[in-house]
Amino acid sequence: MSTLANLRAMTTAADLVRRRMRLSIVSSLTGVSQRTLRTLWKETHGEGAPNGKLPESVLSFITTPKAAAEVAAFINLHLQQWGSFKTIDPEHLLHTVDTGARIGQEINVNAAYYALRDLRAGFISFPKCSGCGAKFVFDVSAGRNADRCPFCAQMPHKD
Repeated sequence: MSTLANLRAMTTAADLVRRRMRLSIVSSLTGVSQRTLRTLWKETHGEGAPNGKLPESVLSFITTPKAAAEVAAFINLHLQQWGSFKTIDPEHLLHTVDTGARIGQEINVNAAYYALRDLRAGFISFPKCSGCGAKFVFDVSAGRNADRCPFCAQMPHKD
């Protein structure tokens, strides 16, 4: 990796750490070592980085209809800005989070990452609501917060 590429990766990693993204995710997105990231976290937040099990999916973050709507709005915004994606570009992720914040959308950067990862992998579906026309995160097994449109509460039609 060139010096400029290393600098860009470190700058992106620092921005992700500042937003409290889990370090294993930051490392996989940027290539910056876990050891360096732990030091960066300590310097940034004045405490050690959180340890423990990572969430299994974006559904872990969808605990209310409002959270479901925020995740859906983030995915829509990301797809409008960047189109489909084969990999998750950390700079695009940050840009979308920042753009959303400017229009009043608040989303945890970890939830944003998992939303893109799960959509790309096909773990969640993203249908268009037949009631209001909005696209939303759908998983029939997820329970009440992801089994219907968070904007109008209509359940998808069974085909």
